[in-house]
Amino acid sequence: EAKPLSSMRKDSLGFVVEGAGAFAHRIMKFDQPIFDVRYTLDAQGHRISPPSSSSPEAELLIFGCSYAFGYGLDDEQTATWQLGKQLGEEWRITNYGGIGWGAHHMLALLEDEKIQSVTADTREAIFWAIEDHIWRNDRLTVPGKGPHYSINANQELVRDDSINEKYKEERANLNKNVLGEEKYQKELERCVGNINRTSIQIG
Repeated sequence: EAKPLSSMRKDSLGFVVEGAGAFAHRIMKFDQPIFDVRYTLDAQGHRISPPSSSSPEAELLIFGCSYAFGYGLDDEQTATWQLGKQLGEEWRITNYGGIGWGAHHMLALLEDEKIQSVTADTREAIFWAIEDHIWRNDRLTVPGKGPHYSINANQELVRDDSINEKYKEERANLNKNVLGEEKYQKELERCVGNINRTSIQIG
């Protein structure tokens, strides 16, 4: 049974693809597929990487947004998979990328103790960053529930996820002021249309 992309499970990290296994993801435009791919997630809900040896010599943790996750790509096409293929089976790679995520999600993963134990002697981590990540902590580009951080009066970094509801209204008002009411409504209709044309189907 097909599930719309907007029905992905929400937790403290925001939008998360529900469950493990294979998922078919297709986006259509003008009755033509933009892409039609499969995502395979492991038992922890991470996008799979090339198989490693049972006792790898090194481990690599990948963090980031849809670029790291491999949005719109089959498993073997993702940058994480290609990197693992180049490094070889002595490297165990875990893909912690998520659709619409940013640096604040990486910090939240650490705080929520959702990073698996790393035991290899060589341990590395990569965060794939894009300019848009600067705005995502303030909900200016990616809607939805998720972690939020700010600097308090004591110049301390604090997390307050309850601010999400307030930011929904503030973001809408900001976008209207920047785009203008008419253009904002057209952009909103375009985004809703994209969501309606998108589905994730358990395969």
